[in-house]
Amino acid sequence: MRNTSGLIASLVLGLISIATTANAQVGMSAAPADEHPVLAGTPAPDGIGVVVAAARSAPTAAGAQTGSVGPIVDASVIHPLPVGTHIPANNVVQTVDGKPFDLNAAVAGKPTILIFYRGGWCPYCNAHLRELQTSVSSLKAMGYQLLAVSTDTPEALRKTLTDSKFDYQLLSDSKVEVAGKFGLKYKVTDDYLAHVAGMGTDLNAVNGGYLLTPAAYVLDKTGTVRFVYANNNYTVRISQDALLKAARDALNK
Repeated sequence: MRNTSGLIASLVLGLISIATTANAQVGMSAAPADEHPVLAGTPAPDGIGVVVAAARSAPTAAGAQTGSVGPIVDASVIHPLPVGTHIPANNVVQTVDGKPFDLNAAVAGKPTILIFYRGGWCPYCNAHLRELQTSVSSLKAMGYQLLAVSTDTPEALRKTLTDSKFDYQLLSDSKVEVAGKFGLKYKVTDDYLAHVAGMGTDLNAVNGGYLLTPAAYVLDKTGTVRFVYANNNYTVRISQDALLKAARDALNK
C-alpha cells in the first residue's frame, strides 16, 4: 500500500473495524490553501479525528496532506499496527533526562494510551498535547497511563516542558526506531525538510530525514492493540471524545 491510506481507524478489540480509505492511493502533494482558515475543533470526515489548531485548508476524507508542503516521499510505506496484534519486543525510548525507558515493561504494568507525535517544533503537536492533558484525569480514573512518544531529542522534550506542564510522560524516539516498529515511520521530502528547517529544526541532523505519522494506540497489559487511529493529515488528531470512548470500550470487552 503506497502512500498509505490517509487514515486508519480500527475500533475496539477488532470487533468493529473502520478503514475509511482502505487500500486507497493518497496523493501527498500540497493543495492550494483555502481563502479562510479551518478553525480548531473542526471535525474530520471520518468522525474520529479533529483539527487541533487553525489550518489553512479543510481535512479531506482521505486525510491527504492539504494546505502545506506534502512531507512523505512516494517510496515510503506506512502500516500502523492493526487491532489484535501485539506490539513488537524491545521498544526502548528515552526520558527527558536521556535515560532508557522500556515501553514494553511500562505497558505490562497497566493499560496504556500510547500517543505518537512529530515534535515540539510542530504547532499542531503542541495543541494536541494540550488537548490530551484535558483527558488525563479521566484516563487515570479508568486505570490508564498516558505516554507520548515523539521524534524530539530529550533536550527538545525539556524545552517543550518549559513552555507547558503535563501530567503524563513525554518520551524521545529521535532515531524513529520505535515508530518504525509501529509502522509509522516515513522518509521526508526535500521540500518539507527545507520547510521545517525554515522553522528552526534540521530533521536531517536530528532524525536522519525521517518523521512519523501521528497516531493513537490503546493497549492492554499484554501489549495487544485494542484501538488505533493514524492520519497522514498532521493537522488532524484523534478527538478527546473518541479517545475516551475507545479507552472505555477496550476495558469493557
